[in-house]
Amino acid sequence: MKSTSLFLWSIALFTFSFLSCKKENSLNENDAESLLSQKQMEFVQSEIEDVEEYTESEMPTNGLTVERLDSLPDGPCVSRTWSGDSLQRILTIDYGTSPCLCLDSIFRSGKIRIVFEGKRHVVGATKTIYFLDYNVDNRLLNGKVETVYIGNAVFKRKIVEMKLQIEGRTASWKGEETIKILEGFETPSRLDNVKSVIGRTWGVNLNGINYQREIVQELIRNNDCSPFFIDGKIETKNENGHLVLLNFNPFNDRYCDNLASISINGNEPQIIAIKHRLR
Repeated sequence: MKSTSLFLWSIALFTFSFLSCKKENSLNENDAESLLSQKQMEFVQSEIEDVEEYTESEMPTNGLTVERLDSLPDGPCVSRTWSGDSLQRILTIDYGTSPCLCLDSIFRSGKIRIVFEGKRHVVGATKTIYFLDYNVDNRLLNGKVETVYIGNAVFKRKIVEMKLQIEGRTASWKGEETIKILEGFETPSRLDNVKSVIGRTWGVNLNGINYQREIVQELIRNNDCSPFFIDGKIETKNENGHLVLLNFNPFNDRYCDNLASISINGNEPQIIAIKHRLR
């Protein structure tokens, strides 16, 4: 039964992918550019979310043993270095200067530096992530993201400043988000966590156009399905009146996959892949 279901799912995925390509080729020039820019932005937003999630396990604790998520994209060329003191612990993840093929089949280079202040799950504890010439599949990221625990399994995240450079184009944005752990907060392991994300970002996209991106239906992420959201919707508007709706649950089944749908200006949704699946 399981193999039959997988076979049918493969046929469905091929069909949707084919239709998606066919529809995308029929888009007008502005819509096609808007779709391409949106895909790139969602890819890097997903990368930031992954780093945020995976590094949470590194937060110092009050003697509580915390199970690390070994899914942090590592590879043979990656080094991890700790520095600082008991008040401020600093983790530097260095992917080197040449593209490093990581365990999730994505090439990375550059550094991520995470500064931890306070203890895990203690109100006021802060984690600041710095992306330092961090290149992920030829997308160059620089910026700073701060997350602070405010209590009751709720975190506030501030995207202080992020910049993306790809193929000679640049996008920059800021943002404010709220993260809530819906399940698994009290257990040592993070593998049973389910969380929601709401909030908004704003800035200039890869086409040099001002935009606002708002989560209009809370994003749901289950660590059993990491690193993909299984539900939620994001609405992006730009200064030219383009409206893009991204749906992480296009088949209304919360299936664990890397698929989402994008609808431009109310047109029929197209199925896209946000990031690579693990091999």
